[in-house]
Amino acid sequence: SAVQGTTAALFALVSTGTAFAEQTGRITIPGLEAGRDYRVEAIFPAPGDADYARTFTQVQPPAWLADGAVAG
Repeated sequence: SAVQGTTAALFALVSTGTAFAEQTGRITIPGLEAGRDYRVEAIFPAPGDADYARTFTQVQPPAWLADGAVAG
């Protein structure tokens, strides 16, 4: 799902029942303007978040996402 504004958006990518080593392939985020660059950052669940104890987060994000990424 996506919540859009004029300068920022929040998009959730959720997967369930995947193998430990499986990585999500390329995705398309609806509503983005063609020909425009976008900075993409991951926000992971943190202690204190609802259901944090039942959340599995990849131990280390992919290298390309360590400092955010530019997509466009």
